[in-house]
This record gives sequence, structure tokens and C-alpha cells, in this order.
Amino acid sequence: MDHLALLGQDISQSRSQEMYTILSNMADIDLCYDLIDGPLDDGIWKNITAQGYYGFNVTKPHKRTLFAMMDHLSDAAKASGAVNVIKRMKDGSFRGHNTDQEGLLWDLRRLAYLKNQPKILIIGAGGAVYNIMAGLAKSSPHPIALYNRTYAHALEVAEHFNTLPIQIIEDPSDIHGFDVVIYASSSEGPYEAWLKGACFKHALVYDLQYQVPTPFMQYALHHGASKAHGGLGMLVAQACYAMEFWYGRTFEPLALMRALKA
Repeated sequence: MDHLALLGQDISQSRSQEMYTILSNMADIDLCYDLIDGPLDDGIWKNITAQGYYGFNVTKPHKRTLFAMMDHLSDAAKASGAVNVIKRMKDGSFRGHNTDQEGLLWDLRRLAYLKNQPKILIIGAGGAVYNIMAGLAKSSPHPIALYNRTYAHALEVAEHFNTLPIQIIEDPSDIHGFDVVIYASSSEGPYEAWLKGACFKHALVYDLQYQVPTPFMQYALHHGASKAHGGLGMLVAQACYAMEFWYGRTFEPLALMRALKA
């Protein structure tokens, strides 16, 4: 039996155990899945890995911490500076990977958000933005617009991706005319304090949080958005890509989504 675990903080509401139980049953893979909730440093990591785990999922706030502890990194992990899935190799070393970008793009395509070369706005400037920026930039011929309540943090993102066409928005009243709005901020409002004047008319909104409806989804719909979806599809796709990373087998996200809704 393979032992897997999710590493993070405040993860008691995670659906990971449910998803990986379904996926393991689909593929006849014998595994157990734990939630390891708490702080993480080098000593704690060594104690955890000494327990024989085969692989890990990683969520906030540990993605960047564990990035620095990996023996090997995939290109996707290197590009984002964070890991969200880890595999123990045969020699005992650990390889980190990141499926945030891949999972988000899968769900945006499923929802038909990327049709007709959309103008894309990202709201937020935290770790999630670093994980998805490059993929979104490749999905549209237009510069990716970026707005954050703290302007300096948006500048840091743009400087990190200095080879990508990024348009930083300083005044929220300049938020209008976007086809797709990706909400990647941890803020749950009140939004009038820092989004006053923003117009989401006809926009397709996607909130990375998967417990819906989120406060931002409701806010955007009230301010003109035509549709709003949460990040469950992204989460599901990430689980399938994690299984592929661990076991080298392809899993269909739509099949997992149907099983979760059954």
C-alpha cells in the first residue's frame, strides 16, 4: 500500500481524501491518504518523510517552503517557484512538480473561457498568481492585466515575469472591458474599499477558491459579470495530474467530477 498525504494548514475541509479514494478505486491502486495539518520547517519535513510516504500534495502556506527543500524540480515547478505535488524517487530523493497552471487551463477550456482570444485580468499578487501567470499569458494574444490592492506587490509579479507582456492596473476604475477575470486573491472583502469603480460587465469570472459561491463570485455577478465559477474543476484536474505524476497513468478529470457529484 502506498501512503500519500496533503501538507498544509487549516486543511480540515479539504476534499483531497475523497478525490484520491475515488481515483484509486478507478485504477485499482492500493493507497491511503492522510491530512498533515500544521507548520513546516526542515526538521518537521525530515520527520514526515522518515515515515515512508510515497508522495505528497502541498497547499498553502507550504508550496514555496518545500520548493527550496526538493532534490529535483520539474520545469513547471521551476517556472512558478513553488511545488504542489511531490514524489519520492527510487533512490529516496524527492522530486517536486507544480500542476496549478495545468489544472487551471484545463478547467478554463472546459468552461470555454479561453475562446475568441480573451482579454484576461488577474486580481491578486500572491503565490497563486506566480503559479498561473505564464500559462495564462500563452492563452491570449493580449497582455495579461494585473490588479492588486497593494500596488507594490503587483510590481513584484511583473518584475518576476519581466519577459511576459503584463499590464499593471493601478486604479480599479480602469477595470472594465475584460472578457475573463481570474480572482486569485485571498481577500474575501469588503470589496468596495479596493475595487470601487471596477466594472465586470459581461465578464466570465473564475475564482480559484472551490467552495462556492464565493464572496467575490457574488460581488462580480452583482457588478455585471455574465458567469462566475469556482475552482473545483481546477482542483479535480490537479488531482488527476498528480496521480499521473506519481504513477505514470492518465486519469480523466471529467470522470472524477462526475463521481464527486454523484
